[in-house]
Amino acid sequence: MKQQAGPHEFSTTLYVTDLDGTLLRDDATLSPRSIELINSAISRGALFTYATARSFTSTRRVTAELALRLPAITYGGTVLAHQQTGQADEVQLLPRAIVEAAIEACTAAGLQPILHTFDDGRDRLRWHHHAETDGTRAFVGPRVGDARIAPITEHDPPDLDAVFYVAVLGLRHELVALRDSLQPTLAECAHFISHDPVTEPYHWLEFHTWEGAKSAA
Repeated sequence: MKQQAGPHEFSTTLYVTDLDGTLLRDDATLSPRSIELINSAISRGALFTYATARSFTSTRRVTAELALRLPAITYGGTVLAHQQTGQADEVQLLPRAIVEAAIEACTAAGLQPILHTFDDGRDRLRWHHHAETDGTRAFVGPRVGDARIAPITEHDPPDLDAVFYVAVLGLRHELVALRDSLQPTLAECAHFISHDPVTEPYHWLEFHTWEGAKSAA
């Protein structure tokens, strides 16, 4: 970005960046230089935002110093969130049949899906506390105190029509077998297996609608 740029140089170009492994440093923070350059560009008309697999709750902690104005592309593209309030501008929900198939297949495989739902005006993380797997604990443990945490109970069951994202943590061979068992159901949505060193040795199987991809958002 040229610091001598005029006030309207960026006004017709949309700049979108990923966060982890791209804009953020290895310690998942923004450098002072990045903050300075981005805020300077935005003040001169730059259309700038980010697209990430993170939730808005997580991204806001690391982007708070940026003067962002455009909606944030979060959860891999399934949720567009207002930068100042975190309120969802748009949510791409999964068809109920896919969610039900995922729950059934996970139960048969001894795995547990973490359902990301959007209800009561906010995103929530739903899972059966009494049936936690080691993979689920690896996900939930670092999120103690997170306002999204909402274990499934008899009196607070999940709304399967409000699910926009499903994540399953397990060993890679378990997830490959689970993915294969869910074909051709998963052909109807975007899905992928990935690895995060933070949850070692567990991998992730995640899926959402095709309309909820980063490029579509």
